[in-house]
Amino acid sequence: MNAQEFVDAFKYEKELILAAYVGGDDSEVSIHIKALGLSQEKKAELNQILSLCLTDAFYSILMGLDGAASLGTVQQAYTIIDEKGVVITRAGDGSLEGPAFSAFRA
Repeated sequence: MNAQEFVDAFKYEKELILAAYVGGDDSEVSIHIKALGLSQEKKAELNQILSLCLTDAFYSILMGLDGAASLGTVQQAYTIIDEKGVVITRAGDGSLEGPAFSAFRA
């Protein structure tokens, strides 16, 4: 896996979570949303809001790992290595920032 594939996995996860929230039947969030009894128009609005929240969260985490933003109160770059020892991103190389921007902000 390279940095682009790592970001793509985050994007995919965001979409899975959003689908579970707004279309699922068994997540705690989807149960609460259904209990609201929203109209289709309001459901669409809520879907957009949730999508924006998840986008902000995932993008912020990726920027924090890349060192371009802080995670909590610490700002530093991280090296990410898979279980086989292959480097996905090396601390300070900025390899997540471009793909993350394209995936979540463009």
